[in-house]
Amino acid sequence: MEGWKNKVTLVTGAGSGIGKYVAEQFAKGSASVVPSNIDEKAGSYYPVDGRMIWLFTY
Repeated sequence: MEGWKNKVTLVTGAGSGIGKYVAEQFAKGSASVVPSNIDEKAGSYYPVDGRMIWLFTY
């Protein structure tokens, strides 16, 4: 997923599985990522690198 610089992505279900993988790939491609998940504990393993801001939905 190259060429995502200056792009913002919202990834739902990013706490695990496919959603987690997709969020990580966008971040590796230089996108700013807003991962979203219903489980707040699932997001605690992501390092804060300035490109991921967690959004939890209840």
